[in-house]
Amino acid sequence: EHMTEGEKLIRFGVVLKKVTNFYNSLEDLIIPEQRAMLLDSLIAFEKLIKDGYSSSLTKSKKTTSWRGVDDSELFVEKLHAEAEKLRNEINCLRKLHEKLTELSSSLSAIDLLTQKAVWQKRWAEIEALLNDVSKRYPQKCMSKWVHYWNKEFYRVLKSTYIGGLRMIATKLGEYKCALVIKDGIVTFNPPLSALRSKQNSKIKSFIEFPGTKFIGFGASELFAQIPEKNSKLIDVVYKNADGLFDRVDALRNSYNNVWSNLRNDFNDDCSGLADFEAAFCLLEKRSKEFNLIPDTRRIDCVRVSLFDFKVFLTTKLQDLHETLVAHLRKSVSTLTIKVDDYLASSITTLDQTPFSVDEFKTAQTQWKAIDNEKKSMHDLSIECEKQKELLMEKGDGIVDITSNTIELDDSRESIWRTLDDKLVSFSAKLEKQKGNVVNLLLEDVTKLNNRVDSFKSRWNAVKPDGIDDFCLETLRSKIEACVCVEEEFTRLNDDANELTSQCAMFSVRGPQTDEISSISVDIEKTIKSFAFLRKYLVEREELARKYWIEFRAKIFVLEEFCAKWYNCSKELQEKEFGADFAVMVLEKDLGCIQNSLSTLNLCCGDVFREDHWSELLQGKLKLSKTVRIENLTIGHFLSVLDKLCNSDVFQFVGDLQSRARGEVIIREGIQELTSWAHLTELQTTIYKSRNGRLTTLIKNWKDMLFELGNKQSLLATLKESPFFKSFSDTGIIYENKFAQLDKILRLLNQIQRKWLYLIPIFSGGSLKSEESRFNRVDKEFCNIMGIVEKDSKLLHFVDTNIHRDLENRCEIMLDQLNRCQRTLSDFLEQKRSVMPRFYFVGDDDLLEIIGQGSNISIMQAHFKKLFQATTHVEVDKESSILIDAFGSQEGESVALVKKVEISNDVEDWLLLLVDGIKFSLSCLLSSCLQEDDHST
Repeated sequence: EHMTEGEKLIRFGVVLKKVTNFYNSLEDLIIPEQRAMLLDSLIAFEKLIKDGYSSSLTKSKKTTSWRGVDDSELFVEKLHAEAEKLRNEINCLRKLHEKLTELSSSLSAIDLLTQKAVWQKRWAEIEALLNDVSKRYPQKCMSKWVHYWNKEFYRVLKSTYIGGLRMIATKLGEYKCALVIKDGIVTFNPPLSALRSKQNSKIKSFIEFPGTKFIGFGASELFAQIPEKNSKLIDVVYKNADGLFDRVDALRNSYNNVWSNLRNDFNDDCSGLADFEAAFCLLEKRSKEFNLIPDTRRIDCVRVSLFDFKVFLTTKLQDLHETLVAHLRKSVSTLTIKVDDYLASSITTLDQTPFSVDEFKTAQTQWKAIDNEKKSMHDLSIECEKQKELLMEKGDGIVDITSNTIELDDSRESIWRTLDDKLVSFSAKLEKQKGNVVNLLLEDVTKLNNRVDSFKSRWNAVKPDGIDDFCLETLRSKIEACVCVEEEFTRLNDDANELTSQCAMFSVRGPQTDEISSISVDIEKTIKSFAFLRKYLVEREELARKYWIEFRAKIFVLEEFCAKWYNCSKELQEKEFGADFAVMVLEKDLGCIQNSLSTLNLCCGDVFREDHWSELLQGKLKLSKTVRIENLTIGHFLSVLDKLCNSDVFQFVGDLQSRARGEVIIREGIQELTSWAHLTELQTTIYKSRNGRLTTLIKNWKDMLFELGNKQSLLATLKESPFFKSFSDTGIIYENKFAQLDKILRLLNQIQRKWLYLIPIFSGGSLKSEESRFNRVDKEFCNIMGIVEKDSKLLHFVDTNIHRDLENRCEIMLDQLNRCQRTLSDFLEQKRSVMPRFYFVGDDDLLEIIGQGSNISIMQAHFKKLFQATTHVEVDKESSILIDAFGSQEGESVALVKKVEISNDVEDWLLLLVDGIKFSLSCLLSSCLQEDDHST
């Protein structure tokens, strides 16, 4: 039995030895960063070892006993099981750590820039492992281990991140775009800004990956340091990205120059053979250059397709070639038609025979013109043939240029030889026809001389003989007749000049030029006179169209008009044709205008009314009834210049203006009175009585009465005017109203003053005997002021619809208030007899004392008037109606032996206060005397 127990104990010892070795090796087995995670298991294991376990133990003893084999076996088994459990947990965490190390290594081998999805998938595996562990261990226990791995992943991500930044320009992906021409501008499709935005977005996404999209295990601040610490490298990345797109844009600029050169090389200025040949050579040169352009260009990660650009340029070259061919074809056609027209018209002209003088002259001119143009047109024909050859070469061998002018043989040179022959024969033809033309000229000279004699007779009948025929009424018809004669003479003179030149060309005697010259001088002098008169009449009519209402302030313009034309007439007399009929007519009209200026000055009519204008226009000047000041023009006055020059009209207009000005002054005065009467409002204020009632009162009586007196004086002044008769009705109305208003205002002024004087007394109930009388006046006065409050127009005081019999009511109210005041004087005398100290104050102060006797704050101002030394009293703080002390001006304060209660009967409590002051002072004096006796 003992051997069996010994063997068991030995086995237990072996187990315990293994456990002991395991316990001693825990520090080496546990990864330092995982200790916090195993802390609870280690504490439990250590507690089991220390506390032990035995079924034979008592409650107070906890040490293992080796005397109980069964108990020892149970303890050893439990200890061994706990050790195995701890070992397994340590091994599991260690394997997890090694797995994470392996995954971290593989994560560092993945390119984050190009294999971001693989990188994130591998990270998801790591994150799943750690999330699984976090379900088994508290967060605070895992913090150190998690921090360790955050640092490891920080190192891995930093290495991958820096490598990605360095290779981002080549590994971020390829961007494709095409160089195109849109609206005549070389640009990219898609735009370069879109590619730049796309790349910047990818760069930004990669740069912001640490700290925002990847935070490890809740360590966003840690991973956010990666971009911050590599800010210089990030700046280089963005700088390189901008440089990349600058190089791409430089590529666009280079090809933009190609496109600009192509557009500038060709225009529509090709006019000669040399221009067309140079243009076709330039097209071939550009075609060879465009063939050298590659289909694509690669700049780092940007692949630019030039295929569309190249196709566009090729198409543009083809269009330019076709356009150039079309221009060449048009040039050939134009030259062909021009040469053919010249040949056809020249041959046709040279085939004709001249018969008349005009035809002979025209034929001679045409012959010279054809001969002068022949050489230039022949050179143009040679130029046309060369352009045809170029068109055959560049235009696919198709030349379809036809001329409908003439039908030409195969050789154009034969036609040019025919033209030379016709030029020689035409010169001989002209010499042969010269004799016939001379005979025709002699006949024309005879006919023209007869026309001159006939015209001279008509002119002598039409031209003016004296001034009597040239009054203003018939002047226009004479001018028109002379203008017609002038036009006929102009035609005659032109015919004579032409015939003279023709005669000189053929050495034949011409028409009678001396007779024509004398008629011309006579017509010129007469037309100048009429032109001078016409110019004067135009300006006079322009002046006559002006409206008088606009012109009347500018009478000086008429004076300037007369002075101007007087000077013009003097200049004409001195320089041109003397004192003829034109000057006489002009000076006669100007004299009438000047004589009427004094009357026109009085007709300004700025103060005229409709009746004044009717008297002047229809009554005196006898103008049409339709003429009113609105449509009156200067022309109306110019039509009656003879009447305006009359002295009776001048006197009449002067009297009319004086009357109008006097009526204007009266009308303005009446308007001022009307405006003041209807717009002037009373200035009011609000009076609050003791019972809280608000009453509207009138203020500024002095200003109002003074203004009313001014208006009465103004009305009296207006009545003295000799033109007041038409306004007398209105003046009497305002005179009566203003007189009545003055009386009412003065009554109301006295009533308001007395009402303000008495209202505090009667509202306090101090004068019961007259209270009913005053209340009646108060009610009436408040009714009047209530109407004033609603409508404060001053003139309403004399409106019987608003204030009925107001003057009589005011006289009654004033009488009643005078009675109340006399009663009040008796009342005040009665109060003074009760309280003799009231003789020290005036009536107003006494009324305030009586009315506000219970208001101690108001009474404080009157104590220094009622008492010789007492200037104020002090009220009990707890009860505001008890006086407990009185004070002097020097700041002395004496407490009352017996407090005085404030009541509405002011004379009663003032008498009590006087007695209280005397008694208190006597008590103080007695107290002082007693203290002196005791001290002695």
